[in-house]
Order: sequence, then structure tokens, then C-alpha cells
Amino acid sequence: MSSEGSSIPVTGSCLCGNVTYKIDAPITLVGICHCDNCRRVSGAAYNLGIGVPRAAINVTGETKEYVKAGGSGQDVHHVFCPNCGSPLWSASDSNKEISFVKGGTLSVEIQKTLQPNMELFSAQRLPYITDRYGKQA
Repeated sequence: MSSEGSSIPVTGSCLCGNVTYKIDAPITLVGICHCDNCRRVSGAAYNLGIGVPRAAINVTGETKEYVKAGGSGQDVHHVFCPNCGSPLWSASDSNKEISFVKGGTLSVEIQKTLQPNMELFSAQRLPYITDRYGKQA
């Protein structure tokens, strides 16, 4: 999915609404991550995220961050709402240009248009996940 030419703004929020964001860039990367850290931070069998330039995320409200080494050995910054705890996006020191915004925090209109085009840490995919999406890494 790409938001280019779309009249739907790329926006999202945490569960309580204290943190909102707008992304001033088209969505070109929609990925599923199967790594253990992403499963834990998302609370799900995998994490759906959209890759966007870090500078394109315009935030309203206070956020906090938790830092932990990722699969690359580099630190990953997990940004969340300090009130409700919703994870909002993750950003790895291994690529300082991009952040992965949590798909479930996007507006429902945008969520309905997402189509994953890649999977990360496919070797760690849980055995009952049988669907495959795009490039496997």
C-alpha cells in the first residue's frame, strides 16, 4: 500500500488518545516481523509495521522509550504512550533513517488498506503462521 495520491491522511494514536501522530510520507514498506522482541512488544504472534522516514513522524503528546538490543545486536528504541502503554513505533540504531510504526495504531481507514510486502526474521515464524507475504528475510 502506498498513500501517494490517497486522500486518506496517514494518522494514528495510542489506545487512550493522549498520543497522536501524523506521517508526512507515503507508505511504501509494510512488513511483518517474527522476531521474539517484536512479538513481545506487540503482544501478538508477529508484529505488523510500516516503515517510514523517522523525520516524517509528527507527534502530539508525551511519549516514553524503552531501549533493548535487537537481532542485529544494535539498540532498538521502542516508543510508547506512558499513560496507556500502547507501543507506537520502533527504531533501530542499525538504520537511523527509518522507523517502524505499529500497524494497529494507525487509523482504521489506513489499516484496511495495508498489504504486507515483506517479512523479517522469517526463520523465527511460529509454526502455526502459514501465510507468506512478499520478500522473506
